Amino acid sequence: MVEIAVAKGDTVTPAPASGLYVVEHGELSVTANNGSPASTFSAGDHFGEGNLMNSEPKSISFTAAEDATVYFIPAAIIKTIPLVHWRLREIPGRSNA
Repeated sequence: MVEIAVAKGDTVTPAPASGLYVVEHGELSVTANNGSPASTFSAGDHFGEGNLMNSEPKSISFTAAEDATVYFIPAAIIKTIPLVHWRLREIPGRSNA
């Protein structure tokens, strides 16, 4: 698991990777690889589950509306936890951000 600290106003564009991002605190605006806004996430929210379900990771970027901490959990770890992997497949209506 990798901790990513994002200062207010900063934009982070991690290298494309399959995994799950979990917001510990703060608020983030997530942008899809085509530049369109995907959603806003705050403490306790997660995104990136679409990448877990696809073989090719997608690029995303996120901008902090306030100081934030995000954790990235690689797909290799998520996929070793069968219940988590199974539940992520059941999330209806979530984007592939």
